Amino acid sequence: MVVGYARISSEEQAIDANALVKQVARLRDAGAAKIFYDVAQRTNNKRKGLAELIAWVKERPVEKLIFTRLDRVSSSVVLFYQLADVCRECRIKMIAIDDPIDMDSVGGEMGVDVRLAVAKHEVKMLSLRVSKDIEVRRKRHKPHYVSPFGYKVVGEYHDRYELDRTPIVCLLEGRRELTVADVARFAIDTYLEIGSCRKTVMALHETFGITLRKPNRYGKEVSHSIDDSSELENLAKRQRATKQPGLGWSANGLQSWLHNPVLAGGTAFDDTPAKYKNRSYKEIYRDSKIVWNTHPNEALMTMAERQEIAEITARNRGNKWGKQGSSKQNSMYSGLIKCHRCGSSCYVQCSQVRKKTGDTIVYYQCNNYYKNRLCDNQQMINDKQIEAQLIPHLTSAAGRLMSLTVEIDEQPESEEILTLRRQLTHLEAIPGRNQVIVDAVESIKMQIQGMLMVEGCKRQQSEIAKERFIQAFGDRDFWESIENPGDKKILLTETISEILVDGKRLMSVKLKVY
Repeated sequence: MVVGYARISSEEQAIDANALVKQVARLRDAGAAKIFYDVAQRTNNKRKGLAELIAWVKERPVEKLIFTRLDRVSSSVVLFYQLADVCRECRIKMIAIDDPIDMDSVGGEMGVDVRLAVAKHEVKMLSLRVSKDIEVRRKRHKPHYVSPFGYKVVGEYHDRYELDRTPIVCLLEGRRELTVADVARFAIDTYLEIGSCRKTVMALHETFGITLRKPNRYGKEVSHSIDDSSELENLAKRQRATKQPGLGWSANGLQSWLHNPVLAGGTAFDDTPAKYKNRSYKEIYRDSKIVWNTHPNEALMTMAERQEIAEITARNRGNKWGKQGSSKQNSMYSGLIKCHRCGSSCYVQCSQVRKKTGDTIVYYQCNNYYKNRLCDNQQMINDKQIEAQLIPHLTSAAGRLMSLTVEIDEQPESEEILTLRRQLTHLEAIPGRNQVIVDAVESIKMQIQGMLMVEGCKRQQSEIAKERFIQAFGDRDFWESIENPGDKKILLTETISEILVDGKRLMSVKLKVY
């Protein structure tokens, strides 16, 4: 049997929606009966398709593994050597259609090792060149490569902003064709008329009839493989479906966009971006060095309009409705609850005080529904309903943990570390003192040391979390005896990763102790 593997980057998919389909078709023509694939950048080491391929070939007789080029299968070095070891053990020949390689000989394997080390060095140098280029552009007051909605960067050296006059949508009413700049100006006028980001977003969605709907991340996992030619058409449909519509607005995104100085003819140049790591865009634009009149004839709004928008934003912060969910009352489930339908976080929307008991009931709602109406999960769930469904689930899980009495003195090393050790053995056995090989050996040793430290910390944290979990939820009376809601919140955040809710029902709980 012949198996194939295909990979494209997200940039390739953005340029050509059929890039993956074309690569899969070439592998099919070369004789591949089953093809695994991934869509991910080279610097991203998450490869579900490649991991599925490794697990699949271990259990079945395969003669050849084919791919178009070496870089398609070697973007994740750890997974590549793991795949190479599996192919060597199972006597599977690795063939690159456009880039011949030889993994059957020591010299051929050394050539592959050198090419991978050079590729890793090339990625680092490219990152360095990009960062230096951005630094030089900032000092020379040139615009950023990424322009805000409504603009594009033009010029031989990408040195000025220009309004984007590309047609983007046609309204049926009046048969009006709007460009990107027209839609941007329409959004500004709508906000100045309404005076609220959330209501402006709803008005834009109603006007254009287009909304941005997040895919359900908790649905059925899609396989990264193709078995027959009939699935090529389905793959093409899935790839086209992953492209989101271009007019999906959110309230937070609209607010950040309105505060961008580019819209008023200026450009922000931030010399110390690290200190703005956890701050919003509007705060960065307010504190950064802004050079005005860099493109006065291409401004979407006047300085008076920019000042009016700033005043509206400041006024909205003082509104009573704008403070919902930000009160000082304890909300122990904040940051843990997510919507089962769209994957968005559920935030506190309001609270109610019971006069008889004096208890405060906190209500949570899907943020994707509340702000933009982009989800149909409109029902709210309160903390009492969550606790009534959550605690029995946690008590049952604690009972299962207590029943596990298997003790392991020494944990075995992970497959990734074992793969790196095998790579290290191969490299150290190569005669000579080639500097590239020496650097690769040192790099792998540092990776092994880092992974061992991370695994040790994870095991220690897991054991601590498991003990806390069993102590807290092994006996329901212990949980009910905790009077301080703050202590309950600390306990929940230490043991629970997320809680999925659908309406007033708790669907599932993801624990940190497993």
